[in-house]
Amino acid sequence: MHTVRVVDVSAERKTTEHLKELVKDVIKDVQEEWGLEIVAMTSDASGESRAAQKCLVQEFPWLVAPDCYAHQVSGSFTPPLGVRGARDLVKF
Repeated sequence: MHTVRVVDVSAERKTTEHLKELVKDVIKDVQEEWGLEIVAMTSDASGESRAAQKCLVQEFPWLVAPDCYAHQVSGSFTPPLGVRGARDLVKF
């Protein structure tokens, strides 16, 4: 597994179509520049991200797109005393 590209979309509308196009650009770049096939991807658990994943799997049937485990368990996580968030647990 390797992170290929991180795109800051915080100032952009996160529509299904826009997110799908961002991923398609990465798939194309990896195929053309590295000669490799993307076989799996994941993203956060937002509705638009999930919809984009579904569209991509329809277009690229070999693509595996599981839900992000961290986003799935974050709602059920009870932090220990003194921990306010993930940045208190993980040091960069």
